Amino acid sequence: MSMQSAGTGGKWLLLLAGLWLVQPAAARTLRAEIAALDAGLARAEGLRLELRWPDEATQGELVVSVDRLDAGDFGYRFATLDWRCPLARDGEGNWRCEGTLRSAGHPDKRLAVAVSSVATEVDLMQGRSRAGLRRHVAAPDDTRLLLERVPVAWLQSFLATLWAEGRPQAGRVDGELRIRTPADAPLQVAGDLRLAGIGLDTPDGWLAAEGVAANARLDYRSDGRHQQLSLRGEFRGGELLAGTLYVPLPATALPFELAGEQRGAGGWRFPRLRWSDGRTLALEGSLALDADFGLAALDLTARSDDLATLRERYLSGWLGLAGLADLQLHGAAEAALALDADGPRTMRLRPQEVNIVDPAGR
Repeated sequence: MSMQSAGTGGKWLLLLAGLWLVQPAAARTLRAEIAALDAGLARAEGLRLELRWPDEATQGELVVSVDRLDAGDFGYRFATLDWRCPLARDGEGNWRCEGTLRSAGHPDKRLAVAVSSVATEVDLMQGRSRAGLRRHVAAPDDTRLLLERVPVAWLQSFLATLWAEGRPQAGRVDGELRIRTPADAPLQVAGDLRLAGIGLDTPDGWLAAEGVAANARLDYRSDGRHQQLSLRGEFRGGELLAGTLYVPLPATALPFELAGEQRGAGGWRFPRLRWSDGRTLALEGSLALDADFGLAALDLTARSDDLATLRERYLSGWLGLAGLADLQLHGAAEAALALDADGPRTMRLRPQEVNIVDPAGR
């Protein structure tokens, strides 16, 4: 049997329970095999369900196994899933099942599914972490994703669809996302996220983060050929390393904005970058990366009205490599920089009452 519908998530549970209710009283086991089930957000293949319900019992046992689960738009693909749970119905005709979910190569988690005639609720839990899905029958293309203390590792597969070289190492995410999967329109993901203790790096060590906290508004669209991404929010502490640039982020809010797109097999282009650190640094510009995430182009303008703090927060890595770790800066400055894959194209610096002091007297 094959079932395809954007609103099928949870319908199989209602179908199986309904079939059970019309079985003769002596029946104890009901089995169903579904070749493919398309629930809009994911596709399951080789789905097998077995419902065991002893005579006169108030609940039964549901056993579900899946050969393959594919949520390609989000980067998630699983081979072999097994779920076993007690299935019960309340006085209003709503069904609920909660039990252990096992998958090859992944830690066991708790999966709870609640199905009614108007909505489906799914919760995946491990310890204090929970990721929940909410979908209403009246809006089958519209799903809410709830995140509570979710380890960033749970999101690694989705992040890899945006940034293949990024490797999340630590931290957690809270928030709520709205996921829309219209039949004839791009996938849309939007919502607010809160990040805490985020750590990540890249294989070449060029980019790294540790203990980063941030609040962000995410807007993402993809039709498989064209991706669009917008992030707006503020950082609140942690450490960033990009090449020789080391930035210890203050606990005060640092607003940022990032907007970009990627087409086909090409690289990402970000026509708008913005970073605001009060009087210390105001930065705006654009960035283009090639298909291997190498730098293709960079155009930045920056202003600092407090070079002393700028030196401590943004320039310590560069000055240390130059043997000028104790160099003192005071005053203000404006700068502009344009780079491409071959190196700098233009640079401009306008100092304003700048004092530079080397304690070593060089």
